[in-house]
Amino acid sequence: MSVVLVCSLGAMSPGPSLAVVMRHSIASGRRAGYIAAVSHGIGIGFYALITAVGLSVLIQQNQALFDVVQALGCLFLLYLAFKLIRLTDTAEENIDNVVAMTSHWHAFRDGLLIALISPKIMVFFTALFSQFVRVESGIGEKLGLAVVAGVVDVLWYLFIATLVTGSTSTEFFNRNGRWMNLLFGMILAIFALRFLGQIIGIW
Repeated sequence: MSVVLVCSLGAMSPGPSLAVVMRHSIASGRRAGYIAAVSHGIGIGFYALITAVGLSVLIQQNQALFDVVQALGCLFLLYLAFKLIRLTDTAEENIDNVVAMTSHWHAFRDGLLIALISPKIMVFFTALFSQFVRVESGIGEKLGLAVVAGVVDVLWYLFIATLVTGSTSTEFFNRNGRWMNLLFGMILAIFALRFLGQIIGIW
């Protein structure tokens, strides 16, 4: 229950993952949101597993490798932000353009990558999740912890995808897609710049 609680609080904390899942859900529908949620949970389960076996500690102890992972995360967030903000510059934008950009493959890719290269997630699991791993834990117990972390994450983002894909939300996006893209793009850009600032020690 302690692991479930910690993972739930981690999943519920606002961050770029929430913005990505919400954006795909609203733009492409509930199925795309579910795909992003499941792929994000796969990434979370992977991080939980490498934390359980001690690899995340080794990554953070290797400052150069850790900085590379963080930098990749920042670049990916900036890439997503640029794509969204660029859509707002198109006068002829319509919902079909948005749906084409956010295919199910893009939803799977973005959900997975935002989990794998987010500095926030790596730090979270190393600092908190590792407290539940015992030295004498067998591989079965470690896999179990990873599965719990992944399932909790999937369930939370499935709930988010369901919540934001009601008829009212879809109609709102159809009317205000340009501004919603700008909002999500700015959110992702802010997180990217914040993480980048932390890497170079100015934020």
